Amino acid sequence: MAITYRELNENGKQAILQLDSRGTSALIQDSERTLWNQTAATKKDIFYGVCYTDTSYTTKEVSVSADFQLKAGVIVVVNFKYAVKSDKKLNVNGTGSYSIQYNGSSSLGLEMIPGGMRALLMFDGSAWQLLNPAHINKTLMVLTFGSNFAGKTYTVYGGGAATHSDVVPACLEVTLGFIETGSSCTVHCDGYTKTFTAAGQNGLYHGYFNILEENTWEEIAVASASGMANKYWKVGDEKTLSLGSLGTATLQIYDFNHDDLASGTGKAGITFGLKNLLQTTQHMETSGTNSGSFIGTCLYDWMMQNVWYALPSNLRSAIKPVKKKTSAGGGSTVIRTDNMSLFLFSVIECTGSSDLAVAGEGTKYPIFTSDASRVKYLSNGSGSKSSWWTRSPKTSTTGGYVCVGTTGAVSTASAASYKGICFGFCI
Repeated sequence: MAITYRELNENGKQAILQLDSRGTSALIQDSERTLWNQTAATKKDIFYGVCYTDTSYTTKEVSVSADFQLKAGVIVVVNFKYAVKSDKKLNVNGTGSYSIQYNGSSSLGLEMIPGGMRALLMFDGSAWQLLNPAHINKTLMVLTFGSNFAGKTYTVYGGGAATHSDVVPACLEVTLGFIETGSSCTVHCDGYTKTFTAAGQNGLYHGYFNILEENTWEEIAVASASGMANKYWKVGDEKTLSLGSLGTATLQIYDFNHDDLASGTGKAGITFGLKNLLQTTQHMETSGTNSGSFIGTCLYDWMMQNVWYALPSNLRSAIKPVKKKTSAGGGSTVIRTDNMSLFLFSVIECTGSSDLAVAGEGTKYPIFTSDASRVKYLSNGSGSKSSWWTRSPKTSTTGGYVCVGTTGAVSTASAASYKGICFGFCI
């Protein structure tokens, strides 16, 4: 609908009200001006402010002009940068926290105040009443593109037909508009295609058009440190890695926020592992013993002397050492914790079960869903199917380690035997 304006005047003061395109929100064009009723005894004030309080906080804080007074009938227009859910309160200029309600005493419903909405709220003496709830069946679609897509043409498809085409702006954020909640749209850009479905996002769906392969390790590290990596990518996304004389490896995201940082400051944002295996096989320990745990093996030493220095320097700089748990070996049931930059996966991390190993060596990665998901091939997939080592010493023995077989099921093998290598690391 067309945008209409109304200018109200009294004693030289003005307030400009703008009706938004949905016809539900009154936007204050000049937040410093005050709208006065014609009767001084019943005058009402309208104030404007921006709320930056995150969704997780119970009380939303907002500042408006200093002449604000909390009284029944006062109206504020709040630009909520983050969605407001049920059981939240509003504190204007530090005048106290009061519930945000709808229709008298009802709690806010889903999607009534999505992030980015300018909400019109009136104080009724005991609570803030929402006057312009967002349409609960509509979702605002917003996409953020990876920096590598800046300046590239993107096209939006709905129902199989192109509906919109434009260039990704320098700010990398594009608002696609409102669609029915539960509906999908497909976006194509620079040879890549992703589909986004707006569901259960409280009126706002923020999608990320970002292809893991197209990001540098520095960019991936920044996303991981921000805690937003799982908004950009998903488990199973891939990135190719050159390892020099060791060949090429395809990495996959195994999980987000899974492993404890060695620094003790929380979780590593992303855990990566190989999709297949290196081109070479290795023994775990030439002596055939499992005493001393994985970190004391020939294979661990080989990884840190060969694989580590085959990694590009910018990746080595991005890798975060993490705490990995492994039994002490030699028939011991003791679980030791070692800081590792490169590691093999334990049997429980691969299967969710401690079969053939001591319990307590971590938790399962969601990349592994079945025996078939654990089947791997040498030479990054171009070679033959092969069994591969886990870092788990075999329970109650002094000479074996658990491995994943060619069917994806686990078994044990002598530490002196040769198996494929599937290593992992965290960023």
